[in-house]
Amino acid sequence: MAFVPIFACHAAYGRRQVNSRISLAPAVDVSNFPSCQQLTLMTQGGTQIVGCKHVCEEQAPSVGVFIPRRQCLAVSTDAVKHMSRLVKYKCELGICEEGNKCNASDLLISCWKV
Repeated sequence: MAFVPIFACHAAYGRRQVNSRISLAPAVDVSNFPSCQQLTLMTQGGTQIVGCKHVCEEQAPSVGVFIPRRQCLAVSTDAVKHMSRLVKYKCELGICEEGNKCNASDLLISCWKV
């Protein structure tokens, strides 16, 4: 009897996966906080969020939608502010966990600011 290795690839490999478990934060009128934004960086896989929280210039309540297990980049907001545009850096991939924390996974990917 011979053993033949079988290699399989997930049918949705490379496609963005959306978890069906979505928790909404308390409703907040975001228009009152125009200085809040979700930082993003480009990667080979497309646009990725930086961290799991909105960044606000002024003090503001927590705003946004929490999607458990969403992929994120574990990069500090200060690091993103100091990045040069279109220069490739190595960013650590992570997963959004409870408390809107980007839990780093020890996997690196090229990232850049546009």
